[in-house]
Amino acid sequence: MKLLTIPIAGYFAVSWFFYHEKLELNIVHLLSFAYLITVVMTLFADRSPVALQYVRGYFETVGLMFLITMRKYAENEIKAFEITQLTLLGVLITLGFIGADWYGDRNTMIIFGTTSDPNYFFGFFLLPMAVALKKLRDNKIYTIICAALLALGAYMVFTSDSRGVLLGLAVMIMSYVFINAKGTKQRIIGICTAIGMAIILWMVVIPILPEDVSSRFSIQKIIKSHGTGRGDIWLSMLNTIKHSSWELMYGRGIFAYHEMMIDGKLMHVVAHNQFIQSLYNQGIPGIYQYDWSVPFGFNSNGKLVFWLGDLNYMDAQSQAILKGFNVDSDHLIIDSEFFQDQMNCMFSRPIKEKQILMNKDNFILNVKKKYNIDLTHLEKECSSQTENIGRPLVFTEQSISGVINAFDKVLVEGFDVGQLRELYKTLYTESERDAQYERWQSIRLIKEILLKWCEKLEDTIDVETLVSPLYILHDYRIYLDHLLSEEKQENTKMHIVETLGVQNFEEQEAIYFEEIERLDKLFQYLVLLSK
Repeated sequence: MKLLTIPIAGYFAVSWFFYHEKLELNIVHLLSFAYLITVVMTLFADRSPVALQYVRGYFETVGLMFLITMRKYAENEIKAFEITQLTLLGVLITLGFIGADWYGDRNTMIIFGTTSDPNYFFGFFLLPMAVALKKLRDNKIYTIICAALLALGAYMVFTSDSRGVLLGLAVMIMSYVFINAKGTKQRIIGICTAIGMAIILWMVVIPILPEDVSSRFSIQKIIKSHGTGRGDIWLSMLNTIKHSSWELMYGRGIFAYHEMMIDGKLMHVVAHNQFIQSLYNQGIPGIYQYDWSVPFGFNSNGKLVFWLGDLNYMDAQSQAILKGFNVDSDHLIIDSEFFQDQMNCMFSRPIKEKQILMNKDNFILNVKKKYNIDLTHLEKECSSQTENIGRPLVFTEQSISGVINAFDKVLVEGFDVGQLRELYKTLYTESERDAQYERWQSIRLIKEILLKWCEKLEDTIDVETLVSPLYILHDYRIYLDHLLSEEKQENTKMHIVETLGVQNFEEQEAIYFEEIERLDKLFQYLVLLSK
């Protein structure tokens, strides 16, 4: 591997001196750098020469990845890479046939006098076979060559009896079929073809393999042997570290093997599972690379979203297919919360509608702590109504009516009026209380409670204006949900317009946002003054 890797790394390093375009870094590079930090942290657990050697190997591997992925490639370079991979596939197949050592009846290769582990050897087949699939589709010149290489490569994988590689090959082929299918019909045909090939392999190819190899594909044997003991290893490794907070976060060291009894002997084993091995060696941070490197996603409207840089790595045909579905963006990406979260690690604030609900809960909590008065009312019903609260996509009477109705129920009717009167009685002495306070409802009681709390402030607050959005909620809900005379409708609309200071009632967007701004301000004051 080093004989191949060192010249390749040298080529990429030299090519940088002749590369005049801008180098590109993305989130994968950032996470890879963070991964190296977690690798270095394992040296706190073990700083032996072997551990240092493994850490150095990780740095060399990630460094090569940086060399390869930080630049764009010309069309002729991509073609050269593909030809190289097809050539490599031919070399691997040749080594499998002429240099094979039947590793316990499992096919592998011998090179420079050393016998390769079948799992490692046939893991090299996956990328070249993926390229062969692509060339089979893209270029008729390569049809016969690629078909032959794929058939011989598949046979080599079967004779290796590497079930993990075989599973990887199956996943790769099915992924290829679904990605390149142009409709449901092609996907169904692809699935049926795959099932047919699987039946042929199961009924024809496997029976002609050596008995020790073919028997390993038996479902009964896999279950009986627990996957050749892998299931037992996984459970043992997980049980070993699950009770240690330190090992869950930092692992046991980058090269740590697991000791367990196998056939009456104490043996050092690896997991044969990269997720579990990374967790065992490097803790929870060590497995992030298998979950976070997502180059695309779907937004809440069901649209497929790419980073533009990732589109550069897509072939021209795939780009052409996607181009027909492209839509103009309705905002600047750098001004979006998505961009700020992803690139600047700035967490989004909840929308004001949700902040208002949170502040209502905080207000109730403050009163409970300070005065031992519980203002909650119909909690389950209020919680159900909050599901209807969110920012409308368009602003018409019909589209905002659901939010207005829900806010009126939660913010006006969602307080226990009897407990609000108790709070009023607690704040006001008997001589200060209004003679009619027993008849007051929630809005008036909140107003009087605010007036009392504002007495201690140096600056004068217009409490009448502060509580106005609650009156507007109530008026708007009556206008929307009740049968009113035309005169009463016009008076209600005029009152809403004048109170909120907008031009006319048709400006529903202006009315909505002014109402939300005032509700947000009101409940911020309620939280602050109730502390």
